[in-house]
Amino acid sequence: MNQKPIAVFLNERKVHRIIYGSLAYKLDLDYALPLPELKIQIEEALKKWLADGKHFSFLQHIKLYFSDGLHVYEGGHHIDVVALNKGSLNILCIEDHLV
Repeated sequence: MNQKPIAVFLNERKVHRIIYGSLAYKLDLDYALPLPELKIQIEEALKKWLADGKHFSFLQHIKLYFSDGLHVYEGGHHIDVVALNKGSLNILCIEDHLV
C-alpha cells in the first residue's frame, strides 16, 4: 500500500520536513521535534511497536535484517531506519529541507 508522504512546515526553523515509509503512519511520533529528539522518540516507539507482537507480517518482511541489527540513523538533515551492513529499509525516513 503506497501512502502519501507527510509534509510538515516548521516555520520557526524555516524547514520543510518530509516523512515517508510504511511506518510513517503507524508510529505515534511528534514530527515537529528537532531531529535529535525525534531520533530518541523513534527508537523508543520502534522498540515498543516491535515488542507488542501484533506485527508478525512486518517482522517477517524485515526478519533478515535482525541478524545485522536495526538502527535509527541521524544524518545532518535526515533520519532513517537502517539495517547495519545493509542500508536503508525505507520504512521510516525523515528529511529536512531548508527553505
